[in-house]
Amino acid sequence: MTDVELRSVFSANLRAIRKLRRLTQTTLAARCAFTQGLVSHLEQGSTTPSFETLAALSRALDTTPGLLLTPGAFAPVQTAGKISAVPA
Repeated sequence: MTDVELRSVFSANLRAIRKLRRLTQTTLAARCAFTQGLVSHLEQGSTTPSFETLAALSRALDTTPGLLLTPGAFAPVQTAGKISAVPA
């Protein structure tokens, strides 16, 4: 997997798990002592996280760094007419 592909996987997983946990970017940022702008850039794939950033996000989202970097780990599924992300 290329760096670009890995960043894309991370970005998609970060957004999916944040939404699954029903957190806003602002709330997640506060839990990590980040700015909302950093969370936004991470979700857009325009910024690559450091190990420290990845660890902080994992703790705040109650997941593991590995799952944030795993393709399809938070695949969207449809239940009762709503689409949500759940660990695959």
